[in-house]
Amino acid sequence: VSMAVRATVVRFPMDPNALESSGLPWGVTVTPFAAKDENGNPPVYGSDSHLLPRCENCWAYYNTYCELEQWAWSCAFCGTLNGLSSQAIGRYSLPQSCPENMSSFIDLELPVEGSEEEVLQARPVYVAAVDLSSSE
Repeated sequence: VSMAVRATVVRFPMDPNALESSGLPWGVTVTPFAAKDENGNPPVYGSDSHLLPRCENCWAYYNTYCELEQWAWSCAFCGTLNGLSSQAIGRYSLPQSCPENMSSFIDLELPVEGSEEEVLQARPVYVAAVDLSSSE
């Protein structure tokens, strides 16, 4: 799902104290299915969405905010260190060849699951917004 995300300020508060002491209202605007991101750039396209790693703990997808190591990646949402399959290790040996490493604004083709009738039915879209500046 392509989404444009625009913040009310140029920089995010680094912690809850910075947020409180700034006295500024803070928030983001999320635009699902946007044709362009908040900078006016079109999405990067890819076709191997079934290869995109998911967190073993919270099921979040690997993205540009995750830290990539030689054999593993750390989830940006929950911090879990996830191992990479041998196929993913080969894929990420050239990180700039993968759309998920080139941009946080990507469109990936998903494999078709189920019958043709099920595919044509509308499915719900879920958007998760996580404030990384607040404490647990």
